[in-house]
Amino acid sequence: MRKLLVVSSLAFSLASSQLALAHDEDKVDAPMQAAPGAAKAPYDVQFLDTMAAHHGEAIRMSRMAVDKARSDPLRAKAQRMIDDQEAEIRVLKSMREDVAADAPAALNRKLPGMTMMDMGKLESASGEEFDRRFIDMIITHHQGAVEMSKWELKSGKKQPVKDKAQEIIDKQVKEIAELKQMRASPDREP
Repeated sequence: MRKLLVVSSLAFSLASSQLALAHDEDKVDAPMQAAPGAAKAPYDVQFLDTMAAHHGEAIRMSRMAVDKARSDPLRAKAQRMIDDQEAEIRVLKSMREDVAADAPAALNRKLPGMTMMDMGKLESASGEEFDRRFIDMIITHHQGAVEMSKWELKSGKKQPVKDKAQEIIDKQVKEIAELKQMRASPDREP
């Protein structure tokens, strides 16, 4: 009886841990929530917090593409986007610590380039329709990142943040061109 109780207790602990991990993963994929008073924060802080969240949304779309895309090159492209965006989020968060570690969260859904993506349309699509929708949505999403980064170049004060914004513009413009190539010929590598 005692062994059964110990085994049951361990199984319950493991299940609880897995449930907690799943809950944390859901937070990553949850819709972005604006921070109260974000618009009053310095623009550099708004940009860093908002761009990190914006990249999180691209990761969510790209994860769907890794699982659902019909085209092998598109699945591979989506995985590269996940890897790139995750790495860039780490850089943005590190920069945020350097720029204003003690400042409150400043995710601002009203920054230029922030558009709500209809994930339901993507989730409900399959096959070629999914591939086309994903490409169209991620192009729109990348265009938003370019627009937000251009505003950082105009409104930001911290040169390292402005340099990061230019880097994002360069990467996203290149990726938009590659995605447009893939839209024209989905089974070819860009």
